Amino acid sequence: DTWAWDGSGTPRNSDSVGWLRMDLILPFKVGDAVEIRSYNVGYRGAWFRCKITDMCIRSGHMECQVEYIDYPDERRKWNRLYKIPPKCRNQKATQNREIMLRPPFPQWCWENDIREHGPQMDVVAVVSSPWKVGDLIDWWYTDCFWTGKIIELLGDDKVKVKVDVGLPILRT
Repeated sequence: DTWAWDGSGTPRNSDSVGWLRMDLILPFKVGDAVEIRSYNVGYRGAWFRCKITDMCIRSGHMECQVEYIDYPDERRKWNRLYKIPPKCRNQKATQNREIMLRPPFPQWCWENDIREHGPQMDVVAVVSSPWKVGDLIDWWYTDCFWTGKIIELLGDDKVKVKVDVGLPILRT
């Protein structure tokens, strides 16, 4: 069975009495900006900026249809809220499932810039100390975010980052 919502929490299928409203299950609604994780070759672990265009429960799995903000020619895709990573395919479905949808990362500024930038933003992450080895980061590269860890400080606002796919990459 497929149950779809119009973003207001109203099911489109009249036989859906007893089903929870989608907005009670997820903190997202149709029209929200989100980020979707990819398991595609070459982009495994990357997060893409998207907008939710539809939501449903299909075969017992919550799904969101998204359009990609930075890839306007890419067709809209349905994405399950949880997926088992490719490396864990032989394990039980209830183990090692990973979330595939997250809210967009907020804008950030240094603590001494709050007065200048703060009031203009809805949500802001404030950085009060310089980057250090071991900090977890989201790095914008090739029109998507890559999650990684700072492994070396190079000076001049440059750091060496190890991303989840295991490649050390320079970040400026």
